[in-house]
Amino acid sequence: MISALVITKNEEKNISRCIESISWADEVIIVDAESSDRTCEIAEALEAEVIIRKWQGYVAQRRFALSKARGDWVLFVDADEVVTDELREDILARAGKEKYNGYYMNRKNHFLSQPVNHCGWAPDFVMRCFRKDKVSVPEADIHEGFKVDGETAQLKGNLLHYSYNSISEYFRKMNRYTSLEVEDKLKRIGNKKIHWYDILLHSLSRFSRMYFTKKGYKDGITGFFVCFFSSVYLFVLYSKMWEKQQTIKFKRGKENGK
Repeated sequence: MISALVITKNEEKNISRCIESISWADEVIIVDAESSDRTCEIAEALEAEVIIRKWQGYVAQRRFALSKARGDWVLFVDADEVVTDELREDILARAGKEKYNGYYMNRKNHFLSQPVNHCGWAPDFVMRCFRKDKVSVPEADIHEGFKVDGETAQLKGNLLHYSYNSISEYFRKMNRYTSLEVEDKLKRIGNKKIHWYDILLHSLSRFSRMYFTKKGYKDGITGFFVCFFSSVYLFVLYSKMWEKQQTIKFKRGKENGK
């Protein structure tokens, strides 16, 4: 038995396409974080099981979804992702019939509905299909993944990822994601102080690496947007890290009477 799991929050523009691509699973479970749009209504109309749960963070939501799966095997997809026919057939042919406890699949990323073949965005192998009793979700504020105990392999076919359908959507998500990532990033650098030149150099380095080293220029205007906006993402992230450090410094100074 294969359980297909999706966590959602206001995904009415994407959820129909996503569910239709995984409707072949033995069960489709949507864990929705109190959407204010038609996400739940659309999902229920497509005969998916919908569970409403207040947002507790990416890790907590995924762990909760896993606990609700009744299948021995789990397929985890995001609302803005689509399982291709080739990928579906390979999952059905191999999951539970081989020695492997988990499978990687190639996520084909899109930006403004255009496929991105360079920029460091391709290939993009992600672990999304696995035995329920052999997987765990490591702690992370964002960019969390799945850790599988045992041997793994790679599936044929692509997981289509329609990450950003508009520039305004990118900046909305960027603001949310960078805020979530600040604490985790600060823990990693320890006591290292963020300077103004760190903010600038990290963002310029990312653009150079993605656009030139990773040949983002081959993706035309789409590639330029991906590389430039990714550098802006890092600029905003490090700026928020600097801001957080300054806030902590100010509070400590106030507590010490300085």
